[in-house]
Amino acid sequence: MKSIKYFFTIKFAFVLLLCIGGLVSSAQPFKNEIDAFKKADSLALPAKGSILFVGSSSFNYWKDIKNYFPGYPILNRGFGGSTLNDLIFYANETIIK
Repeated sequence: MKSIKYFFTIKFAFVLLLCIGGLVSSAQPFKNEIDAFKKADSLALPAKGSILFVGSSSFNYWKDIKNYFPGYPILNRGFGGSTLNDLIFYANETIIK
């Protein structure tokens, strides 16, 4: 009997976490930065074969990144204090395109 209560408690907690995660992601953090990427892509698509840097502000504030990779096309898609969940959420806008 204890194991059944434990199972349902764990299942309820898991569903609750999924719901909370959905609410947090629906707030669309970093929307302004992602919209800026979309606008830049609408004006000119990134060069084919570019090296993609995507992640948090570590990439966002690395302004001289092209100096470290001379001769290579660089696409810097760092935004805010993004986490892996944010990168997955915005994968279409930052990575896949």
